[in-house]
Amino acid sequence: MVQTLVEVIEEFDPVKDYGIEIRKQYRMCLSVLKKGQKINPNEFIKSNLNRFTHGKKSFKTNREAVYHAFWIGKKVGISNHCHVKNQEYTTHLIIFVIPSLYHILLISTEKADTETSQQ
Repeated sequence: MVQTLVEVIEEFDPVKDYGIEIRKQYRMCLSVLKKGQKINPNEFIKSNLNRFTHGKKSFKTNREAVYHAFWIGKKVGISNHCHVKNQEYTTHLIIFVIPSLYHILLISTEKADTETSQQ
């Protein structure tokens, strides 16, 4: 499984002119990021739930705000998106899924052999 991480290249300066208008909500989100951080967006959203929205909002609304802020961060050059393979998923696949598929294939082959021998 591939996971997207946001790598912070430089800290966001709320008073600097980046050439685009950045709403207060997104400035707040970007100002939390520190140089050198690698952030999992979902964990960041959970730990900062309703911090960048007015009042209590759904997880989806918070996610949209944070992802838009990360998009702005990438556009102005303060962050970069990188993809990392999650090894736990690969290990899970090897330990549980492949043997299960083998047994399913074995059972279906035995069933087909039994049906053929009965005819």
